[in-house]
Amino acid sequence: MLAVLGVAVMAITVVLFALAMVEFRRPVPPKWVGMPFMEQLVVLAFTAAVAVSGGLILKFVFNIKKETFGTVEGGMIAAIVVAAYVIMRALKPMKKIREFEAADTGGAIDAATLMTAGAGGRPVNDPSKPTASGNRVA
Repeated sequence: MLAVLGVAVMAITVVLFALAMVEFRRPVPPKWVGMPFMEQLVVLAFTAAVAVSGGLILKFVFNIKKETFGTVEGGMIAAIVVAAYVIMRALKPMKKIREFEAADTGGAIDAATLMTAGAGGRPVNDPSKPTASGNRVA
């Protein structure tokens, strides 16, 4: 049963991470995203959830003689993985993020731009973009 619980916590964590990623990348993010230390709190929560789920799975593996694992547990794990996959397919987080980036830049963007771009799809050291102090980057 520890394996089922570990896989369930991991699946929930992955789905919630995808939802949080979409919320943080919105052109007009919700108010909770802008709160101080919210990024650190979200990362800490997801890291802790991954650690807990990994710990549950490892505890199951190391206590395999004491734990029971049959077709019921295997079916539950399969159902959890399939449900997480279906939910992720329905949410389409990467498609939404690409739409946000394309809308922010005014057109389609390629993978190279995404890899080297800052917020909004603009290059990180774009001279036309004002800095936080309002001065243009030289």
